Amino acid sequence: MKIHIMLNLVLKKISQKILSNQNKLKNNLFIKINNNRNKLILLDIGGAGGLGEKWQIFENNIQTIFIEPDKRSALELINKGFEVIEKVFWSEEKNIELKLTKKFETSSVFIPNREYLDFFSESERYNIVNKTNHIATTLDNQIKSDQQPDFIKIDIQGAELNVLKGGTNTLEKVLGLEVEVNFKQIYKEIPLASDVEKFLNKHGFILNDYLTLFRWERNNYRGFGEIVHADALFIKSPEKIIEISKKYKEPIEIFEKYTKILFIYKKIDLLIKFGEYISEEQRQALNLSKLIRNLQKHYNKLVFFEKYISYLTRYIISKDVYIHWKL
Repeated sequence: MKIHIMLNLVLKKISQKILSNQNKLKNNLFIKINNNRNKLILLDIGGAGGLGEKWQIFENNIQTIFIEPDKRSALELINKGFEVIEKVFWSEEKNIELKLTKKFETSSVFIPNREYLDFFSESERYNIVNKTNHIATTLDNQIKSDQQPDFIKIDIQGAELNVLKGGTNTLEKVLGLEVEVNFKQIYKEIPLASDVEKFLNKHGFILNDYLTLFRWERNNYRGFGEIVHADALFIKSPEKIIEISKKYKEPIEIFEKYTKILFIYKKIDLLIKFGEYISEEQRQALNLSKLIRNLQKHYNKLVFFEKYISYLTRYIISKDVYIHWKL
């Protein structure tokens, strides 16, 4: 038993060391994108708990602004040194009620849908423990010119579309978004994923990826439940960025910020395509060749492990992999 514990500790330390070295490399590549002359501005709406794992690596080299009206979560962020706007945002300025739930992260302006939630375990985290009244504002009215975000990350329990509708002017200069979208009515009368996609399509964004699909189970079979919500990545296409850049006397700033977003989200296909539209001088300033090589190595490793893990899984299940499966 002691040997088993010691082995786990050793493996954990090795994995942490490998991850730390990988993160250092990513960060070094990131700051060499045009020498980080123009800091990427991330607006994190509903950022209870702090920056997500993708963004933590680059925390010291970006500017982050949080929007968090729940004073419990806002205080945690302020204590970590982040800039926080403690207001409720909506599609228009109006009085609005925030329902504070047992779990901070599930608080919403919408009412939890008990008819659906109670099918699943731990639904008590959605129990309303308090209500607070706020005068809601909009992104367009609140965000100052020096706070104009390049990327918006938004996770506010069903209110994402309503907030985006109040920020149409702000969205014009936004290059990408990570939005939590819902496929089921977790809260009553919330917009669903298709509604968010239609709105963002009209404003020049393409649904690029579902970064994470969240499944809820009615028993202990993890990973086999129904898909309830997801983190969706919306990005302006390389062609759209080139079109926008024609309005700029010096487009390198927008190119720098766009490149950083594609690198963070490992969008190697878009980086390669984007590189075809810009000059060699711009590619060198953005350190594009090294970024692409780094992502290609990551991609090749991913394909290798997925292939052989899939092979092993199929072999264990079928016992006759050569007849039934072809890799």
